[in-house]
Amino acid sequence: MKAVSLIVQFILFFLIGLSVFLSVGMLFSNQYVLVREDILEERIKNVANYFASQIISLYISCIECDYASLTINPENIQHPYKIYLHEDNLTISVLDIGKNYSIKLNNFNQTLIFSGEAFSGRPVILTLEKSNNKLRIENG
Repeated sequence: MKAVSLIVQFILFFLIGLSVFLSVGMLFSNQYVLVREDILEERIKNVANYFASQIISLYISCIECDYASLTINPENIQHPYKIYLHEDNLTISVLDIGKNYSIKLNNFNQTLIFSGEAFSGRPVILTLEKSNNKLRIENG
């Protein structure tokens, strides 16, 4: 009878140890996924802010010109994304996971018509036509 109780005790301690090991592993795995999602969201915001600053810089630098163009190499965030302009918003949309981030381009809706879309992985061209009040984004 002593041998059976030792075997049962061994099995119980083994199962308890295995469950603790698996639960700690799942805790760290879930934490890893959450941290990766947070980092991706911040990188999307950084890309949107970068493009917004480039648009503002292009507009400010072209005070007396009718046409200006700027080529930008977009940042690689390890997911393909689409950049598009509509109304007075710049939107970054990550294609394979479906996350979107939109930033409002303040005070441009009164003077400019936004249009176009571009994809990451290729150079992006910002084109400003002041004579037609148009700002377009496209791939080069």
